[in-house]
Amino acid sequence: MAQIMTHLVANYPNPSTFLACFKAMLDQKVDYLEIQLPFSNPMADGPLIYEANIQALEYKSDLLSVLDSLGQIYDPKIHSTKLFLMSYLTPIQAFGFEKVVNLLRKPHFQGLILPDLSFGSPEQVKLQSLTKALEMALMPVLPLNISSNRLAKIISTLESDQLIYFIARNGKTGPKTEVLELQTRLQELRQQYPDFKLALGFGIQNSTQVQQINQSDFIAVIGSEIIRQIQASKPNQEYQRIANFLQNLN
Repeated sequence: MAQIMTHLVANYPNPSTFLACFKAMLDQKVDYLEIQLPFSNPMADGPLIYEANIQALEYKSDLLSVLDSLGQIYDPKIHSTKLFLMSYLTPIQAFGFEKVVNLLRKPHFQGLILPDLSFGSPEQVKLQSLTKALEMALMPVLPLNISSNRLAKIISTLESDQLIYFIARNGKTGPKTEVLELQTRLQELRQQYPDFKLALGFGIQNSTQVQQINQSDFIAVIGSEIIRQIQASKPNQEYQRIANFLQNLN
């Protein structure tokens, strides 16, 4: 089985289709799934995910309603997929750090992904303390070209065996990434940090890329391509389209 982390924008393109795609990913037993809380200014996302955020905001996409809908489906006794909430700092801060972390426990989320959160900032220190207390994770999102000193400092604050998300290039998600050009760096990171789970995202679209990433013992993160698959689906066939796409990654 391919090692992957997938991405869904909550309530995109509508609540029922979102939940159908969510079920497809659970049924296909993806390793990790990040659920993005819709936001009006998703700065790290390319045009596809940006438009998905805007469309999702047409529906009731607040944190409480999203978590409630997911909690009615996700059963930890049946489903093995590890869930993470992906958001930006502003809405999480507005809602309240402690309240968010405690709410994530009910639908069995493993933790948070905040791309614009600076490690070492007061906000990060507070969130990391809260997540650790509940045996959850604050997943760092780091560029591949991060300096060795900075990376070592960040990793020293993490629990062993935690998942670390590296982005294949600077900029926004969407365009295809040439994984072979990154193999030396991936192998270097794997050798330096053998005890951690490592993931690579941005521009991952097909089984060849996934296999290349997995060969370096990294988890492949697929985001914008999921949006493309949903857009290309016929109405009411999104579950099967996503299921087929995931099966073909192996």
